[in-house]
Amino acid sequence: MDHYYKIGDTRIHWVQLIVSIGFIILLTLIVFAMLKRGLKIDAKNLSAEALSRAERRRARITGAMEI
Repeated sequence: MDHYYKIGDTRIHWVQLIVSIGFIILLTLIVFAMLKRGLKIDAKNLSAEALSRAERRRARITGAMEI
């Protein structure tokens, strides 16, 4: 517990805090980019699925009208 009462140059502690905060921000940005990319892919797949549903619906309607 003596290291908590140590009096001296505190610059090394500030550098360590800044590096730690920078590392946390970097990791947060990486996770955010990964989640954003996954969300974009999911949204694209959902819109493609919605388009194919609409096309199938149109095909059924036009097929029923031809009979």
